[in-house]
Amino acid sequence: KSERCDQQQQQLEQPVEGLSLGERFQLFIRASRELVSEVSRRAITQSGLPPASITQVVLATNTGFGTPDLESVLWEPAAVGLPPSARFSCLMGHGCGGGAAALRLGLGLCRSSPLARVLVVVLDLSSVHTTTAASKLDIILTGLFADGCAAAVLEPSTCLVPGCLCIEDDYSELVPGSADGIVLSMDQRSVRCVLSPQLSTYIRTGLRGAVEELLQRQGLGLADVALWAAHPGGPKILEASQAALGLGEERLQHSWDVLAQHGNMLGPSVLFVMQRMMQAAQQQQQQGGAGQAAAAVAPQHGVAFSFSPGVRVEAIKFVLVPPLQQGDAAGSTGSIEQRGGATGSTGSSEQRGGATGSTGTTLPSTTNSVGVLDYVAATRPWSFLVALQPFMLVAALLTTTSTAPLDMPALLMAALCGLSFFILCNVVNTIGDYHIGADDAAYGDDRTLVDGALSLRQMQGLLAGSMTAAVALMAALFKHLQHTPVGLPVLVVLVVFLISAVGYSTEPLHLKRRGLGDLFHLAVFGPVFTWLALACALHVPPSLPDLAFCLPHALMAEAVLYSNNARDAVHDASVGIFTIAQVLPHSINTLVYGALVGGALASAAAVPATQVGGLLSLLLVGPSAVKLVRQFAANHMHRLPQRTAVCVMLQGACMLAGLLLPPALQQLSVCLNAAK
Repeated sequence: KSERCDQQQQQLEQPVEGLSLGERFQLFIRASRELVSEVSRRAITQSGLPPASITQVVLATNTGFGTPDLESVLWEPAAVGLPPSARFSCLMGHGCGGGAAALRLGLGLCRSSPLARVLVVVLDLSSVHTTTAASKLDIILTGLFADGCAAAVLEPSTCLVPGCLCIEDDYSELVPGSADGIVLSMDQRSVRCVLSPQLSTYIRTGLRGAVEELLQRQGLGLADVALWAAHPGGPKILEASQAALGLGEERLQHSWDVLAQHGNMLGPSVLFVMQRMMQAAQQQQQQGGAGQAAAAVAPQHGVAFSFSPGVRVEAIKFVLVPPLQQGDAAGSTGSIEQRGGATGSTGSSEQRGGATGSTGTTLPSTTNSVGVLDYVAATRPWSFLVALQPFMLVAALLTTTSTAPLDMPALLMAALCGLSFFILCNVVNTIGDYHIGADDAAYGDDRTLVDGALSLRQMQGLLAGSMTAAVALMAALFKHLQHTPVGLPVLVVLVVFLISAVGYSTEPLHLKRRGLGDLFHLAVFGPVFTWLALACALHVPPSLPDLAFCLPHALMAEAVLYSNNARDAVHDASVGIFTIAQVLPHSINTLVYGALVGGALASAAAVPATQVGGLLSLLLVGPSAVKLVRQFAANHMHRLPQRTAVCVMLQGACMLAGLLLPPALQQLSVCLNAAK
């Protein structure tokens, strides 16, 4: 019924009948110290971190108590050798949910500090409380429960790491009316667990809602989950879980296998299931061959859940990133919007966990045929609308309000020039981030190089083409405007912009490394593009009040970058990129993000030229903006930059509608009156 290391087995095979609770606890301490030491040491070794880097320890157990005798072995130099400054937290009485509860606490510690390195140890030795002289139920429970110990090392990160199980979120919910579902207690002889006959019913009625709530916070549904790590508490527990989630038995096969091999180990059980998933992914990768490597390396969404007393659903949302084969891109160090590389082991057989990869990336050794669409995708065309919106808004504003003659060809050339510079900046950024390891093999906003869609030489060719197109458009625009008052100022602005675009992520400027990325972003999508559009269309340098028109779009576009920087703060710092979000606590970052989004909506409604569109934005975009700020505050950052970008486009559409609809409606009214 349990798997133990040899020393533990010898210790626990002595008779326990007739022992008092205190004597059983002493036996628990003696049996646990070597097991905790071995499993913790193995987990730290496999994580690639030195023991001295551990900042916190979380230990969860139900079956014994004795401090500091139990945990002190972790600090002994000859055992694990944790630093004296490592803080310690002990969770007791969480029942089968102890493993998930410990991971939840570890996740919170990682979210609180980018320097956190958390060792999670989950230990339960049910055999210490073996009794055969009590009721029939006690005898059945003695046969079901087993011994186990698992350990995990969690560290913060903003990228998914190949070979790791990366934790993204957690959720805990008490099933209403389930106070009698699972009851833990102590008497003079042992720790006792009483399970209600209605336990399966509580799980059927309460599990699905809790899991759906967890997934909805990530923008996912049940159908998006590929991996289910259900607590292997017994056949009825697993069958009830399957029924609640509408899953077949094969979807919980890892849980059934752990139950068959180990029994219900209480808290450690769910970590055993997660470990089995990691091993299966590794085996699949090894057996798949090079031809299937690209498909096998795709991250998979997963949910782990177990049940604390009462019945409380303890759920963990994770992403499993299979290890890479030789020749594939290597990952970078770290863990979700707080990530953890879980490793677990127990007994005489080693169960290896997720080792952290090395910093930096390498290209896949395989080569693929490259088409035009691959080159187009490398320019990140989904972001073009954000760059073109300032020119579109200026065109709409001038055509509906200006009485002066407009140079629309110059405005069109200015828009194409701005877009070409934006494409150039994207390509330079892709190459620069690749060289310093800022884009991860398993996850990244630009995967062109790390996925091998284009080779480095092909990207350099695209860079040369982008540079040529940008310079050619700049020369054509200057030739068109050279005899106007704005010809030379426009050329100066474009040259400065060109130098900044190339230097955004390359030396010697490298604006990203020097914390100037936010300023560059705010300037380009605000006053630079707006000044360029107005000057080219009117042949008159715009005044400062004219540039107030650009504020809404500039603030909302900056919110996209700021959410990206806040999400990637730990990883950016590890590769030498400095951003404002790195030095501010999460609460202040939330205020900054909220001010950017709120300021964009408020300024659009305040500026007279965009008042109608601004009010429309408040009505249509405002609710989504509030939701985004709440997600930022809750640290649900994974897709937040993309969701913010959607708000940029929606706000732009509202402002365009606000500029174009009133004149169109007025003209329609005139036509109707004339017809009458």
